[in-house]
Amino acid sequence: MKKLFFIIYLLAISCSNNKDSDLVDIKSFLNQGEKINLNQKKNTNDKDVGKIYKLSNIKYSNYLSWNQEFQNSKNLIKPSEILIGKRSKLVSMESNSFLIYNDQIISIDKRSKIKILSLDFKTIASKKIYDRNIYKNYNLDFKLIANKGNIYISDNLGNIHCLNLKTLKIVWKKNYGVPFRSNLKINKNSLFLINSNSKIFSINLDTGSLNWSFETASKKIKDSSSSYQIAIYNDKLFFTNDSSEIYCIDLKSNNIAWSLVFRTDNYQEKPVLFKSSPITVDDSGLLFVSSNYGTTYMIDAKSGFVKWSSPFHFNNRFIVANNYILNTYRDKLVVLNKSNGNVVFNKKIGAEKIRKQLNFKDILIGFERIYLFDTQGYIAVINTKDFNNFNIIKSSNDFHGFSIYKKNLFVRSDNLLVKF
Repeated sequence: MKKLFFIIYLLAISCSNNKDSDLVDIKSFLNQGEKINLNQKKNTNDKDVGKIYKLSNIKYSNYLSWNQEFQNSKNLIKPSEILIGKRSKLVSMESNSFLIYNDQIISIDKRSKIKILSLDFKTIASKKIYDRNIYKNYNLDFKLIANKGNIYISDNLGNIHCLNLKTLKIVWKKNYGVPFRSNLKINKNSLFLINSNSKIFSINLDTGSLNWSFETASKKIKDSSSSYQIAIYNDKLFFTNDSSEIYCIDLKSNNIAWSLVFRTDNYQEKPVLFKSSPITVDDSGLLFVSSNYGTTYMIDAKSGFVKWSSPFHFNNRFIVANNYILNTYRDKLVVLNKSNGNVVFNKKIGAEKIRKQLNFKDILIGFERIYLFDTQGYIAVINTKDFNNFNIIKSSNDFHGFSIYKKNLFVRSDNLLVKF
């Protein structure tokens, strides 16, 4: 009997040990080998594509004013008849932001000095809006827009200034307490901008008083102005915030028409800071936007319906040409089919010619040329009839933006303004 009991005991222990062996020790599991990545989707920005090598039947526009960043309220820069050759003029001038309005260049530097110049770079007037003790220990950042003879300036001190363009006298000044980060847009008699708490403001142009404000979700970590983008089309206001959202506000009713959340499938590589490309809306009401979350979208501006999404991401502004949208990614020119988002061209440009790594920040279609602007001041000039035909020119030591007036291109760097 004792032997039988002992045998049963051994069998019970054996069964118990086998059962325990099926369990996983969490510490051992976490300490073992290499982690398995369940989402290994390759970044399609890195894949070369060459389905087209030219653009045809381009329609060109003429620009008689550049009163805001990205030319108009839709952030839409159409192909122009610009043809970049040799530099016709240049002037040493620090500039944080600049415009061309009423046949004059309007510029402001990081020390808050506003300068009004002629198109031949002759100084007409200048004025500082802050004393030195304000900016000596603080990096100021300004955004400009011009309208009806006035200049509107926002900054990262939370202030908005309205100055008369002829006299540079202050029409009004308001402080709203939190740094402003977004580009500026105007619709009818209202100025729109976003602060670093993802709060959008509607400001009366005449008085600077608050029409209304709308606060959205905001993250505690803040660093990038590119989180906050604004565009306006057909009385609809579109904006992004630092919580990876895009909103549409109907400006007639002041109600939210629609909103979307940018999502990423790869949470292991999700960026800490959300960055959006400038929102671009074409003439037919199609909205194009991308983010560092890894996807580009075409959205119906009226309904918010996503017509397509493509696994490409861009931080720079789109340009629209016929049935294509173009953008830049690092040292590449990327062309997407406008109707479905498919990539039709994606290749590196220029590195083998200058033996330097390029990083394109902006793009422009000129007369039979595509111009890609590199952060180091290089410009890649690509023939629209043959993408393999290109050359590289140097405009300055760096690049911060451009403006177009008639058939002249003005390129801004840290301390130089160049006219082509």
